[in-house]
Amino acid sequence: PLRDEAGSRNVEHRLANCLIEISKRSHSLGKRAEAGQLIDRALELRKGLVQQDPKNAAFTLGLARAWLERAHHLSAADQALDALQALQEAQTLLESRLAVEPGNDSALVTLANVHVSAGQMLADLSKPGDAVTRYQKAIELREGLLARHPFPYYRSELARAYNSLSLAWSSLDKPYESLAATKKSLDLREILVQRNPLVPEYHTDLAHSYSNYAVHD
Repeated sequence: PLRDEAGSRNVEHRLANCLIEISKRSHSLGKRAEAGQLIDRALELRKGLVQQDPKNAAFTLGLARAWLERAHHLSAADQALDALQALQEAQTLLESRLAVEPGNDSALVTLANVHVSAGQMLADLSKPGDAVTRYQKAIELREGLLARHPFPYYRSELARAYNSLSLAWSSLDKPYESLAATKKSLDLREILVQRNPLVPEYHTDLAHSYSNYAVHD
């Protein structure tokens, strides 16, 4: 019976993954109502899984990611305050996981994504000061990840966070802080292109950083 219960939970976990992936496709096709229903269904499944097995890291991370997807859906529907509340739900779950497993890279990556998403939403709400705080938290997490895992993905994500921070500083009329963040992004992207010259995306991102840097110069 215990094995059957565990198997059933794993099936529900995979089903929730499928529902979220289908919701992304539905959203890309303009079927927002359908996408929202799918995300809500995935959320309910993952809430149940965490209630049944609260110590399971995969279930906790899965629920946090479902909240993050719901936040993106709500933000696209111009429901910024509800979106920020969904991000807070995700953040609470991730921080509780990291309290018992501080080296969980998946939780750290997702938490950094939560802070970046919150920063973007706060910037859209004309709250650049709060956005700066969120981007700085994301940068701290991503710098730690890059230090432990010097892979292109982590370097690219860190560069994106610095780029967003630069924009937020600019909105606060802080040109020196904005320039410093832009330079950080530029340096990271130069390394990416040097080490991965065949990846077009890195060249495009570097060109954007040069353009932003020229504006400050």
